[in-house]
Amino acid sequence: MRKKNKKRVAKRRRGNQRGNPGAEELVILGLTNPHRGACARNSSGSAAALYKKFHGRDPKEILEIQQSAVVLMDYTALGDLEYVVFWPDGQKDARRVDFPESDEVKLASNPAGTQLYFIGGNQDLSRSLKEFPGDHSKDFIDLGDVLRVSYFARKGFDGFEPIYYHHDLGEDGGSRPRAFYNKLQKTIFLVGGDYKVEAPGIVN
Repeated sequence: MRKKNKKRVAKRRRGNQRGNPGAEELVILGLTNPHRGACARNSSGSAAALYKKFHGRDPKEILEIQQSAVVLMDYTALGDLEYVVFWPDGQKDARRVDFPESDEVKLASNPAGTQLYFIGGNQDLSRSLKEFPGDHSKDFIDLGDVLRVSYFARKGFDGFEPIYYHHDLGEDGGSRPRAFYNKLQKTIFLVGGDYKVEAPGIVN
């Protein structure tokens, strides 16, 4: 039995070499989250339709490919996010997006203080995307540089009074992070930037 399995695997690998497409290439890939055990298949058939258009033939099977769902488990809460100011490429004016208290979005960082996150709540920018340039048919939308973040917190050096704090990214000469919008998960994430979360705030 083991010998047969080895032959089947070897044949599959040979068939997938470039210039020698095998039958196993005629597939639709369904990604499996190892933590949920569910395959995210496109039940509408649009994935199969695009496959046929791209390859000129129908897919033969669906392969479930396990994709890592590793995420950071520990975050340091910095405060309740009030608003973010973005500067899209090629635009003269910045774009401010407000997050009301009812949206319940948290500003947080990794424990090392080197990465900012917007955690939970309502981060849906569907109605605001028209204010940003670019191809909105993509799953990830470039929102531009982040100029400012404002958040609500209680800090010891202010006697733990409830205060709205804001930080201008790059105000001390550092580079600003860039923001992107994930349309699939309806979340905003930051890439790059020289900022660091320290006492009593964000240094950049």
